[in-house]
Amino acid sequence: MLCRAPEPQFVEVRGSFVHKAGGYPQAGLRPTPMCQSLPHSRAMNRATADVVRTQGGVITRSQALQGYTPEQIRARLAGGRWVRVFRGVYRAASAEPTARLRVVAAGLSIGTPATACLHTAAELHGFGVLESDTTHVIAEGMHLRQAGLVVHSAALRPADRCRTSGVAAAWRFMATTHHCGTTASGTTGSPRRGGQ
Repeated sequence: MLCRAPEPQFVEVRGSFVHKAGGYPQAGLRPTPMCQSLPHSRAMNRATADVVRTQGGVITRSQALQGYTPEQIRARLAGGRWVRVFRGVYRAASAEPTARLRVVAAGLSIGTPATACLHTAAELHGFGVLESDTTHVIAEGMHLRQAGLVVHSAALRPADRCRTSGVAAAWRFMATTHHCGTTASGTTGSPRRGGQ
């Protein structure tokens, strides 16, 4: 559909522009047609939607800024269309916060691929796990904690990890209801299965 520029609402008076309906002159103001950037914006928003799909429902803030302004991002969060997962990473509201999604989001948040461990790895493998709001991953040489995420530093051999549901999970660092009575943080909870 072609976009037609609206009828100009400003007229030039001695180098300044005043609104046809009256008002104070605004020196140097040159009105821009409302549709001038619309095709570009639509293309960029389609591009960010493609990023969300290819990343399994998540997008980083820096990726989102390629198609949205900070104000638009805040509006999508406030309106519930996007939900914060970890620092600098959002998920589409339609995307369930499964173990797989959280591991992908963890890697995007810390800037390096992450390997699920402890009960997060067990959940990926379909074991019964205790409910926890914290996602645990391993990233060699990195140890940090943020809301909902703990990154453990450990050196993993190839035999220590495998891929399940499209993400890496550690066999040696799993915690299930069969192996422990508490979560990694030491709190008890009810069993949860699957999460893929």
